[in-house]
Amino acid sequence: MQPSVVGLRDSKDSDGPVLAVGRGTFESFLRAVKSGRV
Repeated sequence: MQPSVVGLRDSKDSDGPVLAVGRGTFESFLRAVKSGRV
């Protein structure tokens, strides 16, 4: 996977599919969660 891509997976199904999102998108999502907007 590229350094600019973050792979997300269901921790209960480690062999399941991976959702790949851009690093910037993921960082924006984390900021929104931390600020309580999500």
